Amino acid sequence: FHDNAVSASDAQAVFAYFKKGAKVGNVYYEQDLNQNNVRDGLEYDRSVTAGVIGAPDGVIGAQEAQLAFAQFKLGYKC
Repeated sequence: FHDNAVSASDAQAVFAYFKKGAKVGNVYYEQDLNQNNVRDGLEYDRSVTAGVIGAPDGVIGAQEAQLAFAQFKLGYKC
């Protein structure tokens, strides 16, 4: 659910999508479990270069999972 904070469960969700190999075209990326009309993969997908967050790149990778965990630890709001 939307709570304006990066929580532990948010970081765990990104990690779970990474472990499942979520990428454009597969069921994990394309599903919409929270029914907000945005593909779940697109919600978690970001490109990360030298610590800078960019546009989605089509794959939920280890860097997204690490970034989400770091944001949780730092108490980021969204």
